[in-house]
Amino acid sequence: MFKRLLVPLDGSKMAESAIPWSLLIAEKAGSKVLLTHILEKSPPSTIHGEPHIKDLKSAEHYLEELRKRFPPYIEVDIHVHAVPAGNVAASIADHVNEMGADLIILTSHGRQGIRGLILGSIGQQVLRATYAPVLLLKADGVKRDLPKVNCILLPLDGTKQSEKAIPIASNMAEMLEARLLLLLVVPTIGTVRGDQAATARILPLATSAVLELEKDEATQYLEDVRAGLPEKIDANFKVLRGDPVEVVSQEAMRPDIGLVVMASHGHPGFSAIWSASVGSNVQYRIDKPMLLVRP
Repeated sequence: MFKRLLVPLDGSKMAESAIPWSLLIAEKAGSKVLLTHILEKSPPSTIHGEPHIKDLKSAEHYLEELRKRFPPYIEVDIHVHAVPAGNVAASIADHVNEMGADLIILTSHGRQGIRGLILGSIGQQVLRATYAPVLLLKADGVKRDLPKVNCILLPLDGTKQSEKAIPIASNMAEMLEARLLLLLVVPTIGTVRGDQAATARILPLATSAVLELEKDEATQYLEDVRAGLPEKIDANFKVLRGDPVEVVSQEAMRPDIGLVVMASHGHPGFSAIWSASVGSNVQYRIDKPMLLVRP
């Protein structure tokens, strides 16, 4: 599935939250791991209260120490981008292409969690600049055991763009021996957006009827998606009504959900699926790992 994992690390304990996930996927998929550090132009003296890595020797030592956390049967390479980069995100994207990575594992920093990465310049540029899937993790600096994923949430909206996430979600479910939950949210008359919102104000009864029809069609759609999955995948589906922000966030924060897989163009707010305001709200409301797939 994933042959080469790119794990950018900035030298902080926060960034090291990516290590357990890297180890898990490498073990399950037989992936090679590339731990990388990019030296920055004019770096700050500290990062998250820790001394910032400023030179090649320190960076190599840091990555060598992290490599020791992996068992010997996992191939782990280290790479330091020695020429100080002014644009870290662009450098990460370049490394994806140069190293042939097919999954990027990134951590988000700060109280804003995943929203801080998606809406921040580094996260946006990485997602826009490469077609490799990106696994976003909330960083807390706490050393953890290998993650256990019981169920994967896959929100869909019926479009071909959102369906790009289906194969990876299916493969992840099989690889992690996790259940797969397909979710499609049909708005209520009070939560429709865009053109439908204007129509709802003028023709509420007609809009309500259309939304009911969409609910029935959504059920059939998800049944068809489930039928197309490998038989070994334990998949179920839900069609729920309401505001997509509220519904997806609530479902994602269920205790049994260990990973959310979605399609995204890399713009703020998951514009591949919903409007910018809806998507960005979903991001900062949840703190679960999110695997983003370019449509």
